[in-house]
Amino acid sequence: MNDNLVGTGLIIVGSVLNGLWAYPMKCVKDWRWENIWFLFGLFGLVILPWVVALLTVPGLFTIYGRTPGALIVGVLGLGCAWGVGSLLFGLGVSALGFSLGYAMVIGTSAVLGTVIPALLFNPELVSTRRGGALMVALFIMIAGLVSFATAGRKREALTAKVSGGGTYKILSNTQFLRGLGICFLSGLLSACFNFGFAVTRPLLDLVVESGTPRTFATNAVWALVMSAGFVPSALYCVWLFRKHQSFKQFSKGTVNWSFGLLMGLLWMASVVLYGFGAVFIGSAGATLGWPVLMAGTVITANLLGLATREWIGTGWETKKYLFTGIGLLVLSVVIIGSAS
Repeated sequence: MNDNLVGTGLIIVGSVLNGLWAYPMKCVKDWRWENIWFLFGLFGLVILPWVVALLTVPGLFTIYGRTPGALIVGVLGLGCAWGVGSLLFGLGVSALGFSLGYAMVIGTSAVLGTVIPALLFNPELVSTRRGGALMVALFIMIAGLVSFATAGRKREALTAKVSGGGTYKILSNTQFLRGLGICFLSGLLSACFNFGFAVTRPLLDLVVESGTPRTFATNAVWALVMSAGFVPSALYCVWLFRKHQSFKQFSKGTVNWSFGLLMGLLWMASVVLYGFGAVFIGSAGATLGWPVLMAGTVITANLLGLATREWIGTGWETKKYLFTGIGLLVLSVVIIGSAS
């Protein structure tokens, strides 16, 4: 079977899981935001990545010792930047809702996380047919984001009118424009996740030379990137624990611990599948695979948002922008898949 086809298929499955991992947050009761976010980070960004890396990469720390220090520091720095974006993602989704928040964060990350690695590491790709198709797909993706933003604005205006001028709220009191800004900044920093993956080819080569299959080699990267990414969230959550005296809430609603673990498992599975798929695609895996992952994530999140009645009360005039955005993202994925 064609490696590109296998790689794209794995990334699509990963994108579905990536669109689902945050949903258990909506099921949490008796906890504050910082409780579930800290627990997700502990499971999904620290414990599970290191368990997977240690089980699949023999001599992991010996390999790290042979890796140039500047590369390790750079990866950790990008991981921290992504961690800030991940933290803002949690706040942005709380402000705009599951479907729209996902669309803005992931869409921004898709564009930046695709274009910058392409220009830095595969500049020759831009002048090829595949590169041209990628640029067309990105423009279509941007149009889809504009459509999503329009749908969200109309939803806010409709809800404000129905409720007598109140601000539309999902999980927080953050106003729409501020929430939009949070989501854009989150997408900007979240693209560092793919930058961290794109710059680590020397580390991946060392892992493969040690006898680890290349499909598992990416696990050595994720352990570093995600652990560094947990630091900003951990610091912010600790500050909120002190401010709200909410650490003691961990003893309440014990079922919430299973939601935190489920979030971590879904997230880790989506990342591992993305790494597998990018390796199958080859040297341009981080460039061609990233927009497929991001677009599939947005599509899944929006369909889930519809299923969970986030758009209840809105008419066709509003939903047509939502469906247009989904359609444009589907088209962009088809174009990228054909190019790869």
